[in-house]
Parts: sequence; C-alpha cells; structure tokens
Amino acid sequence: MVRLPDLEDGTRDYNWKISAEWLAAALSETDAIPGEQSGEIQAQFIKQGAEIVVHGKMSAFVIMPCARTLEPVPIEIESDIFLMLSPGSMRSDKAKPKRRRRNEEGKKQSMADSEDPELEESEAARDYYQGEQVVLDPFIREFLLLELPAFPLRSDLPPIPTTGNGPSPEDEPPKLDPRLAPLQAIAEKMRKDSKK
Repeated sequence: MVRLPDLEDGTRDYNWKISAEWLAAALSETDAIPGEQSGEIQAQFIKQGAEIVVHGKMSAFVIMPCARTLEPVPIEIESDIFLMLSPGSMRSDKAKPKRRRRNEEGKKQSMADSEDPELEESEAARDYYQGEQVVLDPFIREFLLLELPAFPLRSDLPPIPTTGNGPSPEDEPPKLDPRLAPLQAIAEKMRKDSKK
C-alpha cells in the first residue's frame, strides 16, 4: 500500500518481499503453491497530476504439477509491471481490458477469445485507484496468474513429437520385395511402350 501524500515529492522507488502467506492466498484458486524462495516486487511510482504511473518487476517462485506426470515442477515467475492508475471506482471484470497471458509455448495470448481485438499496452495497463492510497495487491495477483504456464512440464521430459505437414512413415510407399524387381521392370517397360 502506498499513500498518495508520499508521492507528492516526485518519483518514489519501493521494494517489497512477497510472503508465502500472501502468495498462497493469491494462488488459492489454481494448482500452484508457493515455492521455497520468497518473491520480490520492485516498483517505481510516478505521480502525474491525478494519475499515477507504476512500473517495475515482479518475481515469484511456485510449484505446479507436471502436465504429463503430475510430479511437482518448480517454476520461477517473472513479470514486468506497468500500470497507469487514475482516481475512480474499480471497473468490473467485463469492462476491464484483458491483459495478456503466456501459453504453453511461452508466447503471450489473450485471456479472452482470440476474436477480441488486441489492446495496446497503454490501454491494457490503464486502471483505477480509490481514495488516498494505492493498493497493488489485486494488480500483482493478476500479473502473477497471467504468467502461470498453461501446461507446466518437467525439464527432463523428452519433447512430444509434433505432427508436421510432411509425409508420415505410414504415407510412404512400401518397399518392394527384391524378388519382384524383374516384374516391376517389365511393368515400367510396358507403360512406356503404351505411351508411344
């Protein structure tokens, strides 16, 4: 929590540890649990008139079940923090822009349907604060949840073979029995003669 009067002098830097208790509460609706190491938030607050710009980094350590073996997988979560906060009421989830999350390949994807237009970073970062203080907890929780991998895997597992567009072994013609080679030669000669 940051008090607005503390930001009147200009830019302020903050550094907080993420406790295991807070992390457990933030992850309560997921398969993840806190890891052994504590997380950290580094944030810079800049007050511009009534608006507050927050940017920094968040890191946390969690444990999730492997999508293939269900064994515990330690995962380091890292996320950039970028918020543009205006005074006012908190928006509902329906009105709030959807931030981006990572899929199993590590690429950003929308939490909404793929048909939804992609928001500019500044639009997705816009949100609200209330009263004379800025509470980052709900925003940090959102950044944390969006960075959880959809399909965590143990690092020592072999990759799943991907299906390409090339011919599969099943599509390749069977190899000819060497004993039938003379017959094949005769068949090819007859085909050539018929085209003449």
